[in-house]
Amino acid sequence: MKNKRINNKFKRLMEFSVVTVAIVFLLIIAFFINSRNLAESRNVERISGVNKLREVLQLYYLDKGFYPIQSEWCSLELNCDNLSVEIKSYLDKLPRDPLYPEEEDGKKYSYQYRTTIDGLEYKIFAKLEGQKPYQLNSKGGFSIPSPE
Repeated sequence: MKNKRINNKFKRLMEFSVVTVAIVFLLIIAFFINSRNLAESRNVERISGVNKLREVLQLYYLDKGFYPIQSEWCSLELNCDNLSVEIKSYLDKLPRDPLYPEEEDGKKYSYQYRTTIDGLEYKIFAKLEGQKPYQLNSKGGFSIPSPE
């Protein structure tokens, strides 16, 4: 009788352990799926922000004949004051990277902008999670080197 009680307790303990391990395993899987979905969602937001900026730059170019001049790379979240001022009537607020100022591999997540010295060409750069960076440029802006 005593052995039967011990066997029953052991059996319940084993069942509880198996259920616990299964739940933990499912929670880990759910966490990774959710993390991947969040990263993909942030990447979509980044691409949308870059595309919106491109639309505004095209409108600015049609009105002025050049893009807001920024001959060195600047971060929209930090130091693109000239761009912000120049396009204020087209766009109230510059897009912000959803993870700014977080970093990966020593590089901050942010939108980057640069033009040629004459402002006739531009390039926009955004670091994406788990993918190659997203870059848009004007027709000749491909010659502008990407930020390091």
